[in-house]
Amino acid sequence: MTLGEKIQILRKQHDMSQEQLRALTAVSRQAISKWEVGESIPDVDNVVQLSEIFGVTTDYLLKNGTNTEVHLPEPITLEPAIAKAADSHVTPSVANSPKRIGMTMVITGGISTLMAGTDGLLWRTTADLLFPTAFVVAILGLCIMFSKTSGKTNVPAVSAFGSRLTSAGIIVISFAGVQGVLRRHHADLLLTMAFCATLIGICLLVSGYVMPYLKKRKKSTMVDVQDLRPHKPPIERDATQWKN
Repeated sequence: MTLGEKIQILRKQHDMSQEQLRALTAVSRQAISKWEVGESIPDVDNVVQLSEIFGVTTDYLLKNGTNTEVHLPEPITLEPAIAKAADSHVTPSVANSPKRIGMTMVITGGISTLMAGTDGLLWRTTADLLFPTAFVVAILGLCIMFSKTSGKTNVPAVSAFGSRLTSAGIIVISFAGVQGVLRRHHADLLLTMAFCATLIGICLLVSGYVMPYLKKRKKSTMVDVQDLRPHKPPIERDATQWKN
């Protein structure tokens, strides 16, 4: 019995649809369908999630046998599986999905870029600063949308907060910079605050992806340094030394 067949049998045994199983994992329904028909296989993290949802061991899922009779575990209801997944933080946050966050940044950045490029719509200084900033935001949104982790994992919490702060700052700049909407001194104060919020949001967005990599690299470097240290043999003491 292959891994895909086991996933399909366990899903039906729990009276779950592919859409319900998708809600408990961090993958799309199409990915689950490919698992069951054998077109692709889940990675290690997905196997662990499936074992927790179905209440089976990872060995049971990964062990492949055609002539061996496999005894399936007792079926459990869907509610305990959902509760167990929620307790272990398996259920992903749809609001933090790379596709949604990336699309929001692309839309806000694209509209702001067009507004900044329109002649006479915004204050000249505001347009000169907004155009490159909005363009960078749109590019970052595209990178998040089409990254390899899109559809599998959520955007880091720090990056998700930074993306929302960036989008909000871009929107405020786009409308506060329109000539004649606000008084000039009010607009300058609001634009300064919005630009600062946008820059902070971009820094948080980038740091959410960079910091885990730096921590992992630092940890691996520390391990390598410890391995290079000379290992001293244990000190041997005879019985007379212990008596003294």
